[in-house]
Amino acid sequence: MRLFSLTLTILILTACLFVSADDSAPKQKAEFLMNLVENIEWSDSGTGKTRPINVAVVGSSPVTDELLQLTKNNNKLKVDVQEVSLSQELSDYHVVYTPTDDLGQLAQLLKKIGNNKICTVSSSKDFARYGIMVNLFQEKGKSKIKYELNEMVLDGVGLKLKNNFVKQAEKI
Repeated sequence: MRLFSLTLTILILTACLFVSADDSAPKQKAEFLMNLVENIEWSDSGTGKTRPINVAVVGSSPVTDELLQLTKNNNKLKVDVQEVSLSQELSDYHVVYTPTDDLGQLAQLLKKIGNNKICTVSSSKDFARYGIMVNLFQEKGKSKIKYELNEMVLDGVGLKLKNNFVKQAEKI
């Protein structure tokens, strides 16, 4: 009976650890997206100060709710967050985050955005190699989110990031 109780306790604690790790990911991603927005050098001087920076989250994602909470408490920049579908027009957005790991949807998104000056962000393995500008990732066994940049795509559409942000990134 003691062995059963001990085993059950270990299973419950392990489950709690996994749940709390999974629960923190949307918040970490939202915090990263807000940090990214603050580190883009917007060429339009009104963007973020008098006009909001429009952030789109493609599809339903817990990141949207976390972003909405963060924008309520942000006094630095005006940020508007919307959940969108791939069928919607995206040209009015400054940043588009896609939580999908589907390469077909990624291809649709990148085709739709084309060469517009929109910062694309994902959190799926190798998406920076496929044309996403900023890709979030976690190393195995680590809880901190890191990011990689596809500087060729960023430069191609004329988006500039602040130097300190670029220095902290992994390059592809």
